Amino acid sequence: MAHSTTPRPARLPPQTTRRSVTSDLSLFTSEDSIIKYNSPKAKEFLKNFRKLRCNNRLISFNKVEERWDDWHPPVIFDDNGSMTAASPAIYVNLPGYSPPLCADISNPFRTDDECSLAQMGAIRQHGRIFHVFKAPHQGFLIPEPEDKEYDDPGAHAVVHATANSHPHLRSRYLPIVPKPRPLRGPRTLTLFYSRDWAAERASPAHPWLHPAYYTNETPHILFPYSISSPSNTVNAIHQHGHFFDTELGRIVHALNSATGTPISLFMKLLRSSSTCSGCLCVFSVEGYQAHLGYVNAVPHCLNTPECPEVPEPSAIPSTSLTAAPSVSAPCSTSDYLYLAFLAWNSRLGVPQDVWTMISTAVVTCCHCLMVRTFRGDQRHQADGFCQCHKGGLGELLRQIMLDNLEKHGLALIPQKLVDEHV
Repeated sequence: MAHSTTPRPARLPPQTTRRSVTSDLSLFTSEDSIIKYNSPKAKEFLKNFRKLRCNNRLISFNKVEERWDDWHPPVIFDDNGSMTAASPAIYVNLPGYSPPLCADISNPFRTDDECSLAQMGAIRQHGRIFHVFKAPHQGFLIPEPEDKEYDDPGAHAVVHATANSHPHLRSRYLPIVPKPRPLRGPRTLTLFYSRDWAAERASPAHPWLHPAYYTNETPHILFPYSISSPSNTVNAIHQHGHFFDTELGRIVHALNSATGTPISLFMKLLRSSSTCSGCLCVFSVEGYQAHLGYVNAVPHCLNTPECPEVPEPSAIPSTSLTAAPSVSAPCSTSDYLYLAFLAWNSRLGVPQDVWTMISTAVVTCCHCLMVRTFRGDQRHQADGFCQCHKGGLGELLRQIMLDNLEKHGLALIPQKLVDEHV
């Protein structure tokens, strides 16, 4: 008897739930791959960067040698061959300019343009101007434990600023608020100069050592303010002398003449000076306001091609000046010190090295106690004596003593001190 059998189907594999599985690399876009890449030497680069930054060095990353090298900012050569510091805002417009590079240039996904630091603005802190340079690309996080041997709180402020710029980079490695780092180890303050030498440096005991003391020798940085200079600076100063008759203008005139100005008034004049964060020049309060232009009520510096935004004039600390002394003595309009002061008190302003030169080219008469520039003091003591008090300091003290006797019935200055100076 034949039996008909139906073939049994082959055993099928057990059914399982299948999911689409892709490679980890496909989960990242090209930009994500760039950010995720972390150089094995990134921590070393960061550590070396912090050490060099503590020494106030300008540095750029060398891609070939994989190290930090010194970077020197560009300078501008004037027609007379002298070098002038250029404003960081115009670095990119200078021929042959090579910007500094960040350490991300070691990332094979990055290009030179992405890692070139560009000037992003300027900030003013504690009377100083800091220019901010930043690479245009997005940074990445370098996890690292806290270095207990490191004492630079400024680096933490830099990291904190980076974290604020990129909120998604914040983690337990980056504190939201930078914490002050206590100094560790024995630290003592040692005076570099001796007490006598420091006092001699602070006092104009030897004014003839100043580069601008002699009339027939013009310092190189003041040559543009000399009437023998081929530049058009002198003509521009006379064209923009709009503040000659103001209170500050009369003080400048008295300072450069035989009249002189009181010490307290001269110190207030120095404190009223302000530096523009755009052109980096120094101005009087009136000159600072005159060199600004406004777009939608926002001030901009008009002395640079980029016309960058600068602080409001109201943000510049102003100092109230007392009544200017009556000027009776003339001053030489061809003196380069006087012309530089006029430029400072105008919309032109003066470079910071020029301001340092002219603001220290002064001397105080020990008899009348008035401050004058070197030229003004030479006219004041034309015959070798103080023109304000022919009798010298003794006669001045005697007059003060007599005035006190008349007003108060008491001589506040001892007669012995008067006799010693007669």
